[in-house]
Amino acid sequence: MASVLKPNAQQASSSSLCNFNTQDLRQEANALLAEARLQAEEILRVAEEESKSVFEQTKQSALDEAESEIQARIDCEAEKKSQLASQSALASCQAAMQKICDETAAWAQQWQDETISIALKISRQLLQQELQDESSRRRVLQHWMRTAFESLHSPTNPRIQVHPNDLLLAKQVLAHIATHLPFANQAELVADESCEIGDCIVHSELGEVDARLEAQLQRLAEELA
Repeated sequence: MASVLKPNAQQASSSSLCNFNTQDLRQEANALLAEARLQAEEILRVAEEESKSVFEQTKQSALDEAESEIQARIDCEAEKKSQLASQSALASCQAAMQKICDETAAWAQQWQDETISIALKISRQLLQQELQDESSRRRVLQHWMRTAFESLHSPTNPRIQVHPNDLLLAKQVLAHIATHLPFANQAELVADESCEIGDCIVHSELGEVDARLEAQLQRLAEELA
């Protein structure tokens, strides 16, 4: 016999079915949402870690590059300063060496000049003392006159200037020289007040030989210098 559902019973049964199905769907949806949320959080966590890693790597690479560039600049500036300092030091050393060389040369020249001056003074005094003796003066006149004749290569009609006090002595010297150099007999002796005792100047058409004491000393100074 067929059962007959009453209207109220049908409504209750239909309501229970709807309530059951809705709750299941909600639970399932909530579970899916929770799982999706977890997955999203995990994705975000991984992405954040990867982002941090990339950032740290990029940061370290940038720091290394910046450090290398700064170090290169420092090395370049240091090399420039070192070169400038070396050039400056070298220039200072060269200037100091040049100054020392110049001062040494000046001192050596001064020492040489003073030494020559002293040597000439001593020579002049010794010669003047020697020329006070007639026999010594004879030897000096003979040496200088003969040397002058020989340097002029047999001059003709030579003229010899001597101090007036040496005129007689010069004649004797000429006579002695003529025994070896015959052209000496042709020489003319001239007394000259400008000559010092022991001086002589020989003139000829071939030239002149200045055998005065001061001239001899001057030539000696030039040779020593």
